[in-house]
Amino acid sequence: MFTLAIHFVLLITAMSTSVGPNIDHDQTTSCEDFGRFARFNPYSVLEDVWMSFYYWGPTSPTWFVKFLLPNREQIAYLKYLIDDHVREPVNWTAPMVLLKEKSNITHLLVEQGDRGQYIVYTPYKDLSPGDTVDTVTVRIKQFDNGRYIGFMNCDMHVAYALVRLKDVPKKKLIQDEAAKMGFKGRKGKSYLYRGHEWMPIEEADYDNYIDNMDHSEEDY
Repeated sequence: MFTLAIHFVLLITAMSTSVGPNIDHDQTTSCEDFGRFARFNPYSVLEDVWMSFYYWGPTSPTWFVKFLLPNREQIAYLKYLIDDHVREPVNWTAPMVLLKEKSNITHLLVEQGDRGQYIVYTPYKDLSPGDTVDTVTVRIKQFDNGRYIGFMNCDMHVAYALVRLKDVPKKKLIQDEAAKMGFKGRKGKSYLYRGHEWMPIEEADYDNYIDNMDHSEEDY
């Protein structure tokens, strides 16, 4: 089974927030609620490197991504890779955008509605006849006047708050800035804290994070 791949350098560590593990699942933000008033303009986020500064879900490392518009040749190649390996046909006439991870994995996001709703297809080059690739439903929205992007994986109920590298919030503002996304969920975490308390990460780890940020654009 193939799902939306997430490949990062291991930098985020776990912690629980005040809306953490004791919250009932039916109190968490649904995909419908997340996208109810969502607005996402892919043209306003292109080419910049975005990173996850806060997320809700299982412990995972920092996510570095870039949004790109596919050209005609890329669309033709993606069609060749994907068409015979999906359960439902791709709507190749819909607006679409590429999501490229720092690991060089690229996902095709096909728009399903005007509220930042997308179906995600991850193309693979070495599939055998009969292999199928699972799709992922996501919702994307911009908030705080486009300063941040909210990204929710509806199938895994995982959400990320993304920011351009130049706009990463100061540590003391992380929670307040992430709260602007309006997401309620379990196990909210930030790359800057570890353990079961709000504790700054060790200096060596922070230096590693800063170095990773400084060189992240070189990998795209």
